[in-house]
Amino acid sequence: MKNSKKTLLVAVAIAIVALTAVVTATAASKHSQAHHRQTVSTKKKATSSTSAKSVTTSSSMPSSSSVQASATQSTVSNSQVKTATPVSTPTPATNEVPSGTQLVNANPNVYGEPGMCLGYVDGAFGVTARGGQLSYSATAAAGKATAAGAMHNNDQFPAGKMVPVFWNLTSKDDGVNYGHVAIWDGQGGFYWEGNHSSTPNHLTYAELTAVLNGQQPINGKLVTDSFTGASLIGWSDNLEGVQILSK
Repeated sequence: MKNSKKTLLVAVAIAIVALTAVVTATAASKHSQAHHRQTVSTKKKATSSTSAKSVTTSSSMPSSSSVQASATQSTVSNSQVKTATPVSTPTPATNEVPSGTQLVNANPNVYGEPGMCLGYVDGAFGVTARGGQLSYSATAAAGKATAAGAMHNNDQFPAGKMVPVFWNLTSKDDGVNYGHVAIWDGQGGFYWEGNHSSTPNHLTYAELTAVLNGQQPINGKLVTDSFTGASLIGWSDNLEGVQILSK
């Protein structure tokens, strides 16, 4: 009976050990399967992430054909810019004064005295106030105008314009050609200095020629009593450095 119990106990112990081994093996198998599934899942996720990155990188990087097309468009655009016809800029309006415009008018009603013709004409045109340089004689002023290219050596006096007109006139006392100057009024007449007054002599061209030739007195005297050799030099658009008419 005792032997039977021992045998039974041994059998039970063996059975327990076998059951424990089975349970342990089963648990280990399940753990191994779970670890395998986790590993597979991790690999799948890694593969998916890599694919996603690949797709993202692929979508963000232009293809070689796109780059070439873009470069072609840029080249065409630059070519169009280079060959574009420039837009012309309108020429601004200028304020140029037409040639022959009266820039300085004369005031003939200024003081004058016999023999001081240049002083009278300079005063009438306001030469000093306009920065002009006074000359000592009419011929000297005529020489300035000639040097400046302002002298017109003819009797075609400009209509409607007031300009100085010069003559040669030599003194009988010292033989110096002091000359004479008068103001063309633009309407067929001339202003000659007054007799110690602000009222000038107003003469026609014929009358002025007669005075210079001693055929008619002026300011109570004949010019030929003191002067000789009267001849026309011409008219000028500039007086003592002051522009009277525009070029």
